[in-house]
Amino acid sequence: MTFYPELNHLTLNQLIERFHKQPLEGEDASTYYSEIALLISQQGQQGFEYLYESINSADQERLRGIIFALTESETKTEKLCKIMIRYLDDQRPMIVAEAIDGLCKLEEKHAIDHVLVMLDHSSPYVRGSVLRFLARLYPEQALPHLLDKLKDPHFIVRENAVDE
Repeated sequence: MTFYPELNHLTLNQLIERFHKQPLEGEDASTYYSEIALLISQQGQQGFEYLYESINSADQERLRGIIFALTESETKTEKLCKIMIRYLDDQRPMIVAEAIDGLCKLEEKHAIDHVLVMLDHSSPYVRGSVLRFLARLYPEQALPHLLDKLKDPHFIVRENAVDE
């Protein structure tokens, strides 16, 4: 299912062109760029190469889309895992949260030490991503953390604790 069915039949070049444009007024940029990046990744090796080449120059919303698409559709590689771990040190909380979610999708259990230290991060989005990571990859160890975060001051974290 897609939020933008009009994009489904575009060529790789047309998708890349759309990826460089601003979303239509009123559209959520994060959803828009994630959708286009996912469609680009579905174009095969050229699509993946474009996304990898765009990582370092992408703004926050496009980078979130790239991280989402690469971790959603590509098989786990050492290169991709290293990129996700690198973004755990990013200054933008939404990028850090997306990288944690990406590591979770890649089932990168070895990242636990990098992820667990962010359980008390200042961003509720990062704390929520840590809870998802723990619940999905370490369910037997997650319960105490989930119960503790039911008392978090931010509703997003509490909702994540309940959902997981």
